[in-house]
Amino acid sequence: MIPLAAAGDPGEADREQVLSRLKIHPPYLLFVGTLEPRKNLVRLIRAYRRAAASGIPHSLVLAGPLGWRHQQLHRELALRGPGEVVLTGGLSDPELDSVYRGASAFVYPALYEGFGLPVLEAMTRGVPVITSTTSSLPEVAGDAAIGIDPESVREIAAAIEAVAGDPALAEKLSTRGRARAERFSWEETARLTLQVYEKVLGKE
Repeated sequence: MIPLAAAGDPGEADREQVLSRLKIHPPYLLFVGTLEPRKNLVRLIRAYRRAAASGIPHSLVLAGPLGWRHQQLHRELALRGPGEVVLTGGLSDPELDSVYRGASAFVYPALYEGFGLPVLEAMTRGVPVITSTTSSLPEVAGDAAIGIDPESVREIAAAIEAVAGDPALAEKLSTRGRARAERFSWEETARLTLQVYEKVLGKE
């Protein structure tokens, strides 16, 4: 796998103003991505509600545009349950940066990913990460995140409760995440891509 890198500085935005406009009230957990089945959002909502029932004060923010087969997500959201789930729709880069920086934790339980750039974007900003132990995600997160079985609502909920309830754990993940993110750069992506081209051309 050729790694990607987080985007550069998107420009300044007033975080409090952005969160207020989007009706996001800290503390909150964050997911970023297209809202589609492979992102495993139905299980995420069920896990979040289980954690909310245990007493965590956080809301859950799903930031991103609706994707294919989103009807199941809306059916799940229509069910009554504890906590609050906020859908932001698509965001500009400065808005997304503000939403990342205000989050208490980033939860990304995708069933499969080609790379998992949102995980890297969260770690770059020092946001504690919970993510799947499947496909490319362990390669991106390394030991800087809590790994979960994306098919286990119980395991996702337990990870949410752990990070939300333990400031020391959250700080450790934040520090590890920043350090992990520093290993990824567009220069390294370009270097590895060039190696692939050179290897292919050398075989012709």
